[in-house]
This record gives sequence, structure tokens and C-alpha cells, in this order.
Amino acid sequence: MVLSEFRALRTEIQGWRQDLGDRVIAVETVIKPAILGNGQPSRLSAVEARCTDLERAGWRLSGVAAATGALFAAALEVALHFLPRSN
Repeated sequence: MVLSEFRALRTEIQGWRQDLGDRVIAVETVIKPAILGNGQPSRLSAVEARCTDLERAGWRLSGVAAATGALFAAALEVALHFLPRSN
């Protein structure tokens, strides 16, 4: 009786294992090309390109902010140099 129950359980587990394996294969065949691409630009490469563009925009913004600050400081220095000092 116990042996037959173990055999039935083993058969059921093997069925689950086969079903799970089939499902994993199905998911991999659908998801993997969508992420990695199938000869065309994939979603992952599109995200990488957007990240690169965002980094470049950040560096440009930093450069513009530094240049604006330097120009403002220079203009302030010139303005203070030519204004009369009150004693």
C-alpha cells in the first residue's frame, strides 16, 4: 500500500516536472527574443541608448551651468571693479 502510494506520488511529480519544463521553455522562447532581440534592436539596447543619451545630457547641463557661473562671476567682478567705492 505505501509502495503504491510512493509510485503514484513519483509519477505525479514527474508529470509536474515535465509540465514545468514545458512552461519554462515556452516562456524562454517568447521572452528571450523580446529582451535580447532577434537581429533587430531589442528593448535592452533601446534602454542602453536612452541611458547613454541621458548621461550626455547631464554632462552638457553641467557644462552649461559651470560656464554660466563663470560668466556671472566674471561679470560681477568687472562690475565691482568699475563701481565707485564708498568710504
